[in-house]
Amino acid sequence: MSEEYIEKKTARGFVIRVNVRRGTFILLDLSGEPVSVSRGSHISQIHPLVHVVFLGQDFDFSDTEIDRVSFFYLDRSYLKIPFGKAGMSDVRLIRIPVPMFESDMLPAYVIHFKSHWPGPLPPVGEGMRYFVADEFIDRETIVRIKTKFPLSRVIVYRPEEAEPVRLENMSDHKAGKKTVRAADFVPGADVVQYAQNPVFAARVFLRQLDWNRIYSLPLYGRVRVEEVGIILDFVQTMLTKSQKSKELSVHQQTLRELEVYWQGLEVLFKRDISALRRWRNEVLVRHESLLDKFVLAVEAQANFYDMAGIVKDAHFLGDAVHAVRESVRRVEDSRDDDIKRGLY
Repeated sequence: MSEEYIEKKTARGFVIRVNVRRGTFILLDLSGEPVSVSRGSHISQIHPLVHVVFLGQDFDFSDTEIDRVSFFYLDRSYLKIPFGKAGMSDVRLIRIPVPMFESDMLPAYVIHFKSHWPGPLPPVGEGMRYFVADEFIDRETIVRIKTKFPLSRVIVYRPEEAEPVRLENMSDHKAGKKTVRAADFVPGADVVQYAQNPVFAARVFLRQLDWNRIYSLPLYGRVRVEEVGIILDFVQTMLTKSQKSKELSVHQQTLRELEVYWQGLEVLFKRDISALRRWRNEVLVRHESLLDKFVLAVEAQANFYDMAGIVKDAHFLGDAVHAVRESVRRVEDSRDDDIKRGLY
């Protein structure tokens, strides 16, 4: 296609066609039909691009292509935009709200200005413009932005406040280092030591490419739904980077399986047995080597919730174990029948 148009097929099979000049796109579903979205009083098959403008020197996009249309993961009506933070080596995510789409990815135009006042901006038409400022922006500048761009939304990004994460901001003067990575704090550390902060532990173990410990995190402490979502974001961001990184490209299959594993845990914590069964039959069936790990994680979480006195959730997790195993037996019985009929 010409530079005026960009086409992308997502992992789930949706097709996105972007008209760069007009700043719009259409989304084709799995049957090839355009997806319609209701906007106020009308329904449209042509959708405006979201523009995301990062402001401030605290953001780092040295490893990310910007100032162009790119495609980003979509999770429950939020676009997940990856970015770096100055002085740190890990990748973070900001969630940008968008209309409800069934697709797993959507396009957006991402721009970065090192100052807190934006330079020249492309028009957005009917699209929404989001300004994402670092924590050092002052209130006066926010008011000026809202005055000049009244239809925009300003989001101030503030780093997480958990103590182990704040440690990353410290300098190791003895070693002569200007910055310290999460992985530098826990060489060879035991998973149990970080059970109370699974998000931080996940960042550490992903940085170390320690896949077994990423799988083991639910076995050593109670995990909350918010933490599952953040860890899944980490894995998906790393999977995206693996498409361009020689170091990570050899781990793509492993990262895909980790994504399936943590997606399953996210479905689990939605407390919907029917959704869990669908995920087992439609997704996990293609990654059966993960089955034992997943069941073990669910059993462990049921025990942790029970010990914490959260009885209702503990009972649900116990039922979820049976639901997964029931689906396993059904799939295996179906396969045995196919073998008998000579279909395998």
